[in-house]
Amino acid sequence: TTLPFNKKSKDGYEKPFMKFRNDKHEIKNPFRAYADFESVIEKYDESETKGLKDRHKVMSYGLNIIGDDDYDFCKYYHFENADENIVIDHFINTLLDIESKILPIVENIKNYKIPVVFHNLKNYDAHLIISNLKNKNFSRLDVIASNFEKFMTFGFSSLKFIDSFSFLSSSLDTLSGNLERTDKKYTLKSLDKYSIEEQDL
Repeated sequence: TTLPFNKKSKDGYEKPFMKFRNDKHEIKNPFRAYADFESVIEKYDESETKGLKDRHKVMSYGLNIIGDDDYDFCKYYHFENADENIVIDHFINTLLDIESKILPIVENIKNYKIPVVFHNLKNYDAHLIISNLKNKNFSRLDVIASNFEKFMTFGFSSLKFIDSFSFLSSSLDTLSGNLERTDKKYTLKSLDKYSIEEQDL
């Protein structure tokens, strides 16, 4: 986290950073998933009197699976399709497939849940995912809701969806701007097939 005031150093002034150093006290989580949906804005005719309105239509997703060890399924996943329902259904099926590979590895961890992190899950992505679950046969769906339309967190099977905006309330662009390029190791790993110029776009 960047602090608001510059501090003096031998080379002049530099931006101070606050770092958490006692990571040995953290509860170890061997697998994490970070995901995001990308949408296009379409116009649709809501009524003859109100005219055209904007609608967000999901057209792709990105999913990055991070593991403490280098398993072959710990990589970046991407999928695109013009049909929103196909994209969301593909995303859920991909998560469930990855889950089936993770659970045998963590069988000694009681009640293990795989965290799936979205930024701004509550206001956008949660509605898309839960709306698509009607075609799935899950015996249980755990939800913590702030109201009938917004879900702070939810889970099904062994997946637990978390909103990173709840504890990092800035845009992803602002948050990533606090990191040096060398600190973005997982992002750079998922973009290794692109040139440095393309990665910086």
